[in-house]
Amino acid sequence: MALLTIAMLVSCGRLPAVSDTSRATASSIRGKIIDSGTASGIANALVQMLYGAARTATLTDGTFSLSGLPGGAVRLAVTAAGYEPRIVDLQRREQPQVIALTRRSWLLAYELLAKLYSGRLDGSGRIAVAEDRILLTARAGRAGALLQLDPLTGEAQDKISRIGPLSWLPSSLADVTTNRYGAIYLLEEQGRLHLFSADGQHRMSRQIAAGPGVLACNGSVLFVAETGKIQVLDFQLSSLNEWRFPALLPTGIALDQMGNLFIAADNGEVLEYDADGRMIGSWQDARLPAIGGIAIDSTGQVFATDPVNHQISVLAATGQLVGSFGSDELQIPKGIAINDAGVIYVADSGRRTVFCFKRKNNSASLATTKPWQNQ
Repeated sequence: MALLTIAMLVSCGRLPAVSDTSRATASSIRGKIIDSGTASGIANALVQMLYGAARTATLTDGTFSLSGLPGGAVRLAVTAAGYEPRIVDLQRREQPQVIALTRRSWLLAYELLAKLYSGRLDGSGRIAVAEDRILLTARAGRAGALLQLDPLTGEAQDKISRIGPLSWLPSSLADVTTNRYGAIYLLEEQGRLHLFSADGQHRMSRQIAAGPGVLACNGSVLFVAETGKIQVLDFQLSSLNEWRFPALLPTGIALDQMGNLFIAADNGEVLEYDADGRMIGSWQDARLPAIGGIAIDSTGQVFATDPVNHQISVLAATGQLVGSFGSDELQIPKGIAINDAGVIYVADSGRRTVFCFKRKNNSASLATTKPWQNQ
């Protein structure tokens, strides 16, 4: 395997002595990212402060300058298309740092793991995955419904296998998500948000949006993106903050390991926000004209459902389209989610099927790979 060597040539002044009551000064880091196999610079590699706003991309020759860093030790996340990401701890910045990353030989090596048939995906197909269940939005006539599926067998679980349609869920569902405590959040196409307990009991609802939107949960904080704004709510649906979003219809939303929020729009654009609501980047590729949903794995790769080309597109954290898979199986992929084991769940509203994919070198498996039909 080729190695990506990051030669980080640190340039900053000596830091003053810091007491318990004093503050360290801000500083900057300059460096260069090169491939150890060719010694050439790597362009468009992303270098950013972990859990911070400071970030930059390398120039065409692989050099970069990252400013606005706090004094003292700092943690950087370094990513480049086709390579494993790396978290870098810099304790002594006056010393040059050399960090090696391994090339991803498995980048596009994804294979079908199982097919889980729901039979109730017409016009919906949003999906969320937890350790013990798959949550899948569906349509029952003109009303919205939620299916809870066993992640191992694909069978509908009796506990809350079908929350709707009920009189207070008269419209189709726009999105579904769940938090670390098992609470379930459902957003109607008409903008009403519902909260359920882990056992399916309806707790409360609130008119939160003017129309359809998308949901993401980070611990006990809920994000609701709609045309024109992003609302930040606590776990009981109370407002915490509101961020500006362009006049675009959001079609997918996901959080990465550093708390950055990625939102896909109906024009195929993806916008990235930091934890404070600042838009820190956006990207768009003509080869990805529409996005049905997005998910991010533990390495920072972005997976986007592509209903036009009937596939899953894979993008680096910096937005470069690096490959695709699933075109032999998928028809109209929409919702997408990834569990902790790295299994990718895709809800296809064309085939009314939940497809499960995994990396070829991933040992994750389901209890059964036999298709089942939910009557």
